[in-house]
Amino acid sequence: MERERCENVDLVKPEGKDTARQGEAAIIQLEKPWERHETLSSLDIQLVQNLVERCLQLYLNQREVVHILHEQAKIEPGFTGLVWQKLEEQNPDFFQAYYARLTVKEQLVVFNQFVAQHHCILHGVPNLWNKHPQQQQQQQ
Repeated sequence: MERERCENVDLVKPEGKDTARQGEAAIIQLEKPWERHETLSSLDIQLVQNLVERCLQLYLNQREVVHILHEQAKIEPGFTGLVWQKLEEQNPDFFQAYYARLTVKEQLVVFNQFVAQHHCILHGVPNLWNKHPQQQQQQQ
């Protein structure tokens, strides 16, 4: 078997095409900070990659993706971060455009908040975007 070292990940590749055709999955050992080794198959990696890609379709940032996958799928944040990092390395042009879209998305959210506040001021409607009800009462 051929072994590659990539940062804190050992990639173990099966030798020859016949072995790969027989369905043998590559094995990855992910080093944890506390030096505990967990063995993951290529299917595990593919699953996390697919979940990350679904989150990308929803225009979530890395922090949101890591949080959602940890909360909903019980996937370790470090592993999700590593998969994200590898996707970024393999698709730099996509991520450059993606981060630009995320910036536009954030700007649209702020703009919509300003429009809502402006509407509330013009029409004397309580500001629903205001996070703190005490501040809302003080403004009246």
